[in-house]
Amino acid sequence: MQKIRKISTFKLILALLAIIIIAVLLVLAYLFLTPKLINIGSTNMEPTLHKGSTVTFLPYAAFSYQPERWDVVLYQNKGGDNSIGRVVGMPQETIQLIDGELYINEDIHPLPAKLTQAGIRYRAADEFRQKKDGKKVTHQTGHDEYFILGDNTAASFDSRYQGAVPRDSIISSVMKLY
Repeated sequence: MQKIRKISTFKLILALLAIIIIAVLLVLAYLFLTPKLINIGSTNMEPTLHKGSTVTFLPYAAFSYQPERWDVVLYQNKGGDNSIGRVVGMPQETIQLIDGELYINEDIHPLPAKLTQAGIRYRAADEFRQKKDGKKVTHQTGHDEYFILGDNTAASFDSRYQGAVPRDSIISSVMKLY
């Protein structure tokens, strides 16, 4: 005859705890390591991203991603909503938009060929470009801030209106799926 082995209550609780911890870790891994999809709900990024397009982003990228100029990013705007825009100004820069041209630190900064070929020109909002006394208005990004614009500046409520975006509000870069 075989002996029936008793499992102590303590060992049973430890085994159940281990199973629960593994299950929680698997769920967290799924939530943070799998790409997430977003449907574009506005025209602010046309012609790059059209209303109804789908983009993907990696949630964990917020911890390791370093934005670069011209990246298309998902960020949380000052109203707390998620927005998509293009990084135009980097930390510690002075930005001006004059007659469809981008000036960074008082020098003209040409857009990449793929943007100009798509017909993208960043236009100043009247409030951003000129004050009533005729002076051109500049925008200064701080130590850890980025200037983000929509590619369709006529339909974008972006850094021209809301100011620079802190790094911790940038969630991830995005990639177009379809």
